[in-house]
Amino acid sequence: MCTHATLRFAFERLAPESFNGTVLAIDEFHHVSADTESSRLGALLRDVMNGSDVHIVAMTGSYFRGDSVPVLSPEDEAKFTPVTFNYYDQLNGYEHLHSLGIGHHFYQGRYTDAIGEVLDLDKKTIVHIPSVNSGESTKDKLEEVGRIIDVIGHVDGTDPDTGIIRVHRQDTGAILRVADLVDDTDQKKRGDTLHYLAHAASKDRDAVDIIIALGMAKEGFDWPFAEHALTVGYRASLTEVIQIIGRVTRDSPGKSHAQFTNLIAEPDASQGEVKVSVNNMLKAITASLLMEQVLAQNFTFKTKKFDGDD
Repeated sequence: MCTHATLRFAFERLAPESFNGTVLAIDEFHHVSADTESSRLGALLRDVMNGSDVHIVAMTGSYFRGDSVPVLSPEDEAKFTPVTFNYYDQLNGYEHLHSLGIGHHFYQGRYTDAIGEVLDLDKKTIVHIPSVNSGESTKDKLEEVGRIIDVIGHVDGTDPDTGIIRVHRQDTGAILRVADLVDDTDQKKRGDTLHYLAHAASKDRDAVDIIIALGMAKEGFDWPFAEHALTVGYRASLTEVIQIIGRVTRDSPGKSHAQFTNLIAEPDASQGEVKVSVNNMLKAITASLLMEQVLAQNFTFKTKKFDGDD
């Protein structure tokens, strides 16, 4: 058992026939690319398929990449027996979770002023703030986290051992436990928080209530109690969207519905154009949840400008 990177490095000292008589199971298989010139994992796979009798098991939650390159060439793909277990099969097999909602919410101005409209403090939530390079970002990620916490309530203190922030809700006064994975100025503190989330949050429903992240808590992150994935800013990569949705589609007692909400700056277009574009995005996401290899249309959302905007 090893990471993709370890497999790639080990393969530099192995011949393809070393895999004779073995099973090679690769998880997160969408990291493979049919472009073997640029993908070392793709080249490795091609070599062992052609040079050994290895049995390959390919596993992924999203059988497509974020770019336009296919995962496998058609001739290589034909050698596999596909087994599709899509999100709808998954929900039908669950005991508690039976529905998944996908929605878009538009805002004007700054997202930190609008996030309170879609942040349900009664739901276990993962908030992904926008990349600092995106148009939705204020370019100060730490201030954005502070503003989101202000929407929740006022800080009661921070646990020195776990880095979990205790926040008094403005509406009810109840204490919410917030994990900040955005602040990377103190690596030890963030490491303590990640360790706590990996061990306590996966077992104890009361360990954490809201996680605020930027590039983390997407692929492979395990928090079965998460009910709502609130993502700020348009994501061009369908793979990233599917990975984020996957964080809230684990079965858990008391969770009958999971929700993905994309909070996007209101586009500078007519309502009709926006409606068509959003419907196309929803169709692309839905088809991707069925594990079909689809590519999103290239949407360019030009944000409306308002008086006083730069």
